[in-house]
Formats: sequence, C-alpha cells, structure tokens
Amino acid sequence: MASSLALAVAPASARAIIHACYDKKTGALQIATKHGCGKGQVAVQWSTEGEAGAQGPQGAAGAQGPQGSAGGRGPEGPRGAEGPAGSAGATGAAGATGVTGATGAAGPSGRAGAPGAAGATGPTGAAGAAGPAGPTGATGATGVGVAGPTGPTGITGATGATGATGATGAAGFPFQPSGEEGTLPSGQSESGLWSVVSPRGPVAGGIGGAAISFAIPLAAAPEHVEYLALGATATSNCPGTPTAPSAAAGYLCVYTTSEENIHAKFLAIENINGTRNAASRLGAFVLFEGETFEEGEETAIRDTGSWAVQAP
Repeated sequence: MASSLALAVAPASARAIIHACYDKKTGALQIATKHGCGKGQVAVQWSTEGEAGAQGPQGAAGAQGPQGSAGGRGPEGPRGAEGPAGSAGATGAAGATGVTGATGAAGPSGRAGAPGAAGATGPTGAAGAAGPAGPTGATGATGVGVAGPTGPTGITGATGATGATGATGAAGFPFQPSGEEGTLPSGQSESGLWSVVSPRGPVAGGIGGAAISFAIPLAAAPEHVEYLALGATATSNCPGTPTAPSAAAGYLCVYTTSEENIHAKFLAIENINGTRNAASRLGAFVLFEGETFEEGEETAIRDTGSWAVQAP
C-alpha cells in the first residue's frame, strides 16, 4: 500500500532524526506525535543524510521472483555528512502489478534508510469495510455553563375573557346527611383523642375511665374493638399508629400514647349498655381498674391516647 509523508528536513549542518509509526495491518506510515505510536503500529526512525538525486523514471514491473531466505544483519556503517535536500523528481508512470509471490519468513528489521522525496498524492482508494467498534471511552467531566444575562421583561398580554361558571360539585366529607341526624357513610373514617387521669388515692379495686364520643354518629355500632397498649405492634385491622390512628371497616381501634399506672391496669372497652369489649354507634368507654395493694399504699391512673373508627 502506498503512503505519502510531508517531511521537514533540517539544515545541512544539523542532524535530523525522523520518528514515524508503521501500521502493520494497513502499511500506512505517519509521522509520530509526542505521544508515540498507537496499538498495532511499529515505531521506526531514520535520519536525513546526503543530497537526494533526481528521481528517475519508473521501470516496468517485472515478474516477482521467489522469496529468498532472510540474510543476517550487517554492521552499521559510519554516518556520513548530511547533504542538502534534493528537489522532488517527476513521478514515473505506474508499472503493471506483478504476480503476488508466496510470503517468505520475516527477516530481522533492517536499519531505516534515508527518506526519499515526497511523491505526488495518488487518487483516493475505495472505502474499506467498517472495522469493529472500539470500546467506549471514559465519560468526560460535566461542563458548567455560565448563566446568560436575563432577558428583558415581555409586554403584559391582555386579560382573557372570564370562563363560564362550572356546575356545583356534590357535597364532600365529613358525611352525607342521612335523615335528621346524619351518620358517617359506610367505609368512611373518623378519629379523635382520649385521656383518663385519676389522682393518687387509697382506693383498691376502683374503676376509672375515659369516654370516646363519635363526632359523627354511625348508622350501626362497630362490630369489633381493639385496644393497643403503649408500644404494641399494629395489627391488620388496626394498622395505624398513636399519632396517625386508623381502623378497618367495622372496627374501633384505641391506641395508647402515654401510660403511667400505679397499682392499676387496663380493664376493657365498654359500650353505653355496659357490655365489655364492645362499642355503641355513638362511642365507647376506655376503662382502667385499681389493683389490690398493701394498706397505706396508693393507686393512680394517668393514660392518654387516640382512636379511629370506620363505619361498617
């Protein structure tokens, strides 16, 4: 494969060393950069010396003879004085391509000869087949653009016409009126707080409690009640927390936020009829019971919490 190089030749009094890279695959030859040769290239170098003579005409290509065996490398001779660069000779006519002979064994690299004058650039050859894609390079650093100046404020447009008034929406939560009283619709929830504070006293077996009143009555009483003591794990029917209470449909869930009992404990949740572990459609009671203790001791109940109910 032919290649052309444009070389800068040093003055006659100086010695110029020319570094180049030879591509073993394509045969291309190029001047080496300060970074050296790339992958698949061989570094070569030569010096300019002597005056280049005029280029003679190119003879016809003869038939290619058999490949000879590689000769041994001879000793390097002394360097002669560097002569001025000769003028480029005329390009001779291209000879016919000879028959390609068998490839011989590779001989040792010979000493780089003096560069010849640059020949005329040949016509561009046909594009070769696309090579395999190389590996993706590392991502460069993200650039930071400088903010541009703020543009001038545009002219205020004219006020648009007022749109038509939309239809009135349906009444929303907390509840849809149902009869004279109004009840919490099925599947809707409401919540609130409760507390019971009983000062210390010598009362054994006494009961103290707090009332839970539903702001919006239920059409029917909750079917289930659950009490979650301080630190208790939420359940599937009472999945909330003391600060965000919630309940499944048909459940009243009572959560505890503080608990300070002396000789007392939680007893039950009771409805308005006195039935324990039940609630009414209007609310419920959270009951605590004083325990039996020694004479001279006291009991106290100080508990607070939250609650949530969902209409069945």
